[in-house]
Amino acid sequence: MPTLRRRHIAQKFTLIFLIAGCLCLNSLFPSPIFFALGFIGILFTLISNYKKVIRPDDYLLIILSVSFFDYSSSRGGLWNYINFFFLVYLIISGRWKPKMPGRLHFILPLFLIITLAGLIFINPAEGLEKISFFIVFASFVLSFLFACQVRFTLGFFQKFSKVLLFIVCYQFLICLNQRFEFFDSIFPFFPTQPDVADYDLRDSGLGVNKVRNWGSVSNFELFAEINSMVFVFYVCCFSIYDSVLEASKLRSTAMFLIVFSLLNILLSGTRSSLIIILMFVAIVFLFRARTFIFSKKWLPAFILVALMLFVFSNSVIKTLGLETLVLRLNLITRSEVNLYTGAGMNRQGSYQLAFERISEESLIIGNGYSFGQTYSQIMKGDHVSAFIDFHSLYLSLPFFYGWPGSFLFLLVLAIPLYVLYKKKGPLWIAFFFLWAVFFINEYKIQFIRDPHYTMIIWILLGITYSFMDRYKRLVKPKEL
Repeated sequence: MPTLRRRHIAQKFTLIFLIAGCLCLNSLFPSPIFFALGFIGILFTLISNYKKVIRPDDYLLIILSVSFFDYSSSRGGLWNYINFFFLVYLIISGRWKPKMPGRLHFILPLFLIITLAGLIFINPAEGLEKISFFIVFASFVLSFLFACQVRFTLGFFQKFSKVLLFIVCYQFLICLNQRFEFFDSIFPFFPTQPDVADYDLRDSGLGVNKVRNWGSVSNFELFAEINSMVFVFYVCCFSIYDSVLEASKLRSTAMFLIVFSLLNILLSGTRSSLIIILMFVAIVFLFRARTFIFSKKWLPAFILVALMLFVFSNSVIKTLGLETLVLRLNLITRSEVNLYTGAGMNRQGSYQLAFERISEESLIIGNGYSFGQTYSQIMKGDHVSAFIDFHSLYLSLPFFYGWPGSFLFLLVLAIPLYVLYKKKGPLWIAFFFLWAVFFINEYKIQFIRDPHYTMIIWILLGITYSFMDRYKRLVKPKEL
């Protein structure tokens, strides 16, 4: 278990880096001198404190935490560049040797080769821009490999959960300020929002994103997605893996994570995430119904049901200004939803654009990883469209990785689902449901849109691979 002195290392350095990172933003400090001070200062702090104060698991949690904040994501994201140069330093200095997960010895290298080929030969960007694409993508892969090698123990699970609680609660405070406008902020570590019309409610007078909040993630759907994954994961922990929570003293932490991740989903005004979590809560309770009825474990179920009823009460809806979410849910009941065309779910135009673009190209080899203007250029081609992208991971992947690369990439993402389905042990259902939520939700959004959020998913994926190899160490053998 982490000692008292080391308990909040990740949270402390996260706050320090978020403040120091502002020096690197041209919108706040135009002079390159400030950028150099911030960038070099953060790198030097990491290098000088690594393994003395910041252990490998601390560093992983720091990068996970800062990736929730949009620091110039349109240019690749500050934290992705810092992470790349720091991990390259660790490799060159011999302080870390990357190892390929056993299940990915063939799949991941082939995927990387296909991606690199597309970036070099197909991508329309210029040389320097391609270099930035390569650095950011390499940062994702290195973080994934780093996370795979961090030992998933009961102590790490405790630190991971505490850091998530810190992030989720902090995001809730950001959302409250965005909703009620207590004060305006220009800093990305506590951002406010512009007035942007919501597509569904543009004619109702209520379609302003002051009543749809995105925390520091800068995207409604992605903000709701990550909170949905957290919510479902800890609902499983709270309802099924009480012994693990008891052993790691995380019962209250799990309860707070459930409450605040749910509130964040509600404040995002995202219908799909709300429907998905309700579906998975129902599955969890059905899965454990017999246990709840014939044992003393009925209490967690009762608390969760009471919580859901409280959150959806009229008083909470009025207090948090959730009328917009109710209106958006009503739109679904009044329209015919078609999952293929996107009709009735605010996706018809973007899906139509995707099918037109797919019919125009062979996509044997894609364009490689991209972001910013090149990302939209790859999506739209010669089409004039107001859509940023296709709003679906599965329709977008071929344009970046080609059909073969897309299959390999989805295989890397899907292997945990297969392995977790086959295994029995502590937290396996929680991790399985976490990725099931992700796969379902990615049908109507794509995590590759924003580089800072993309890093979150790669890190969580690496943590999952680490868990699959070490899950038996979480509890004593007799408890498995």
